[in-house]
Amino acid sequence: MKQLLTSIILLVLLFSCNPRPEKANLPGIIDSLAVPVDSATSYFPFPTYTKEQVKENKRRLDQFVMGWYSTMLFGLHEPVIYNYKGDNEIYRFTLLRSFEHPLTVRLQRDGETIKLFSKLADGAGGYEPGQIFWDTTFHVNHVQYDTLTTLIARADFWNMPIEIYDGGLDGAEWILEGVKDGKYHWAHRWSPAGDRHTNFKAVCEYVLSISKTPMNTRRR
Repeated sequence: MKQLLTSIILLVLLFSCNPRPEKANLPGIIDSLAVPVDSATSYFPFPTYTKEQVKENKRRLDQFVMGWYSTMLFGLHEPVIYNYKGDNEIYRFTLLRSFEHPLTVRLQRDGETIKLFSKLADGAGGYEPGQIFWDTTFHVNHVQYDTLTTLIARADFWNMPIEIYDGGLDGAEWILEGVKDGKYHWAHRWSPAGDRHTNFKAVCEYVLSISKTPMNTRRR
């Protein structure tokens, strides 16, 4: 009986000293960027306005709008990328339609590996994000990524004004962000259509087209 008791104690000690094995992660589909835990986190740097712009109220990015954008991205469980200091190249398109589901698509290049993260929530872009019901990640090939960077160059994204004061009441907010070589830039446009913001729209629509996001899906 003593020997049996001793054997049990030794087995308990042996297993308690060994750390639990970590879950195996499939290469290339893990999101390496952390999501903030504070819902009040700002996802965007606040733009600088001239005195004339403030006086004439020619600005849309006030505290309310910036908070709205951030709330949506927090609800979509997205990381903050404007303060990212790593080596990855990142592009993210967020579409906030007043009465439709909010969605975001992020492409992240790490060396030769390119990942796409796509998320869709069941709320409404002009109100609350709701709960995520579409969340998928897959690899993007180099031809697709090269097409994206060509469209970004054609739009002159890195020199694009953050905003152009031509918004309306309802419609959709199109938000495009980029991180490359330690530099962050973003731009937002209200409901691009026709000859308004054509090249900007082309970038966003291409990102959406390769994301496989089901635009008309409803949560069941």
